[in-house]
Amino acid sequence: MAINPNTTIYLCAGIPWGNDYAHVRLFKNMEERLSFLSTKIVATLDGATYQRDDKFVSFPANYETIANCNYMYYRNNNRWYFNFITDIRFQNENKSDVYFEQDVFQTWFADNTLKISFVEREHTNDDTFGNNLVPENLETGEYVYNTGVVNLISNRLYDFTIGIIIAVSERLDGAPTSSFLDYSFNALAYRYYKADAWQQASKFVDEYSKSGKGDAIVSIYMFPLDLIGVTSESPSSGWVNIAGVRDIMSRKLENVFAPLDGYTPKNNKMYAYPYRTLNVCSPGSSEKEYRYEYFDTNFLENNGPFNLFSALGGSAPVVAIPRAYKGLNVNYDETITTSAYPTCSWINDTFKNWYAQNQMGINFNAIVDGIGGVLGVASGIGTGNWDSAVQSAVGAVSSVGNALISVEQHKIIPDSARGNTGNASAFYNNGYFDFVYFPKCIRYEFAKRIDDYFTMYGYKTLQTKVPNLYGRRSWNFVKCVDANLIDDIPVVAHNRIKQAFETGVTFWHTNDIKNYSLDNSII
Repeated sequence: MAINPNTTIYLCAGIPWGNDYAHVRLFKNMEERLSFLSTKIVATLDGATYQRDDKFVSFPANYETIANCNYMYYRNNNRWYFNFITDIRFQNENKSDVYFEQDVFQTWFADNTLKISFVEREHTNDDTFGNNLVPENLETGEYVYNTGVVNLISNRLYDFTIGIIIAVSERLDGAPTSSFLDYSFNALAYRYYKADAWQQASKFVDEYSKSGKGDAIVSIYMFPLDLIGVTSESPSSGWVNIAGVRDIMSRKLENVFAPLDGYTPKNNKMYAYPYRTLNVCSPGSSEKEYRYEYFDTNFLENNGPFNLFSALGGSAPVVAIPRAYKGLNVNYDETITTSAYPTCSWINDTFKNWYAQNQMGINFNAIVDGIGGVLGVASGIGTGNWDSAVQSAVGAVSSVGNALISVEQHKIIPDSARGNTGNASAFYNNGYFDFVYFPKCIRYEFAKRIDDYFTMYGYKTLQTKVPNLYGRRSWNFVKCVDANLIDDIPVVAHNRIKQAFETGVTFWHTNDIKNYSLDNSII
């Protein structure tokens, strides 16, 4: 029994996807697809016969009328078939041959089930900073210091409470010196003075010389008083009487997500390594690189990234320990240290120290010898022995004179310099002694180039999962190593769809295909 031809063929122009399947319009359903195509129809053929795939159809239309058509679709036995027009050939004024090949995605993809596959690259549906760290191996160019130099404690020496620490083996007030400092026994006592009270510190040293205890001063060095709990509200001097040196929090980072060399990225992966780093250094120490993504972001935005501590000793450096870094509240494996703070020089007044130690003996001996001489003179006169009296008088004068000579001899002995007489430091003496951080990033040109690439093609994934076909507002890119498709469709269509996934395909959720200026935020 003959079947009446009832197929309608539609020719369309301006369809924005092609048979390379680099870009595919992902419609929600057939109704949305047909609605869009209906706006692109140029010519219609009613009552056509059943169409065969990958053939041609003679279309009753002038060549010039349909010359710009690039798509056709029709319906056979309740199934819609969608096709790319590959060629249009002139037959006569009222007839043209239209050659076509099947659009396997629009015709068959709805019949596929996409299973867990090895996804090489895709747009993530969770762009939380620190969640996407697979290396991209993209050219980054040279690095620049971003947003200037910002210090973790201070910029200049004068902005920080620097103290003069004097370590002594004996206290003049008789108080004990031994203590338990820094989890260890310490036989010394420590006196602090704020740097602007250096004259008081000098008097303290002088008092030790006057008391003959100059050798009890073991060392004098500079030290940040903040680390021993001395604040601006504290007295300008005093004895350190706390059990050890406390740690303090570094300054909070300003603007954690600052633009990269002036460029504001769309993709949060740009804020991670290798596109930017936090480099920390101090004078006399090597530079150390930290990665923002290894810090706890919430912690970093509200707290200083380091704890600073030291030990109460002239050769002890200050140590910076990252906090909330690589999953540890305090990460001791990632520390950076300063060089030791300067050991100072001081003058030991040799005469004052000697005199304090010997004045009692000098005075006593001179008095005794003087009294003895006077008695000798008196005895000689009383007995009429003038020779004896003269000798006694000379002896008395000589004893007193010898004492005075000894004093004068010690007066001319130069004062002795103690401590480190070569403590000059170009960094320290110019006020640079603390930790500073240098946010580093790639240059604007490279940042924009890489960010645009991420915008178009997502992130490298290298994960076994179901690919993300949805989740973005305008498009989703997917590339698989081995696409796992389950379907019951013609094998040619299956293989071509699988090939497209493994080459890389962009699924568009808008009719404005290839417009990468559109908002493609996560839905």
